[in-house]
Amino acid sequence: MKGQTVVQLLQSYQHDLMNELQIIHGYSSMDKMDRVNDKINALITSLECERNLLSIHAPAFILWVIQFNHLHENIRLEYSINSIYINLIDKDEEIVRQFNQMVEQIKLFGDNTKIYELNIEIDVKSASHISFTCSIQGQFDERAELIEELKGIDKNTPLHSKQTSNGVICEFSYAW
Repeated sequence: MKGQTVVQLLQSYQHDLMNELQIIHGYSSMDKMDRVNDKINALITSLECERNLLSIHAPAFILWVIQFNHLHENIRLEYSINSIYINLIDKDEEIVRQFNQMVEQIKLFGDNTKIYELNIEIDVKSASHISFTCSIQGQFDERAELIEELKGIDKNTPLHSKQTSNGVICEFSYAW
């Protein structure tokens, strides 16, 4: 990653953090302590989630996640990781490639004037089995076709997809 890209990433991150702190400060100055507590708790939860992200030892995937919401205007990413330490270095590039292909399909089948939510849950089944569950919330006119395209992303890592009332759920696993 080039220095310019790192600086832009840090600037975006710092900008977002300052926005959150200014909102908290605003609620505090209006003496809305319930809102202050809610925002502080949400910020703490977000920072804990980032700490878990940084502990998965997959630098390309970590950067992909951190940059995602700044690079994609109409797709919002949220994630959760149920483990404090996972070593995904051997699968790092493959994971990023698979998620990039998934996002391309969301863009292809989605409407760029609508907002989509991509929620990723990383679940450690065992020391050698990691599961990724992705929920894609949003309106797709051709949801069945989207699912078929998602299933064809990687023949080496089967992706299981199904329709939901307001989107699609996908799951893929890595075992080694």
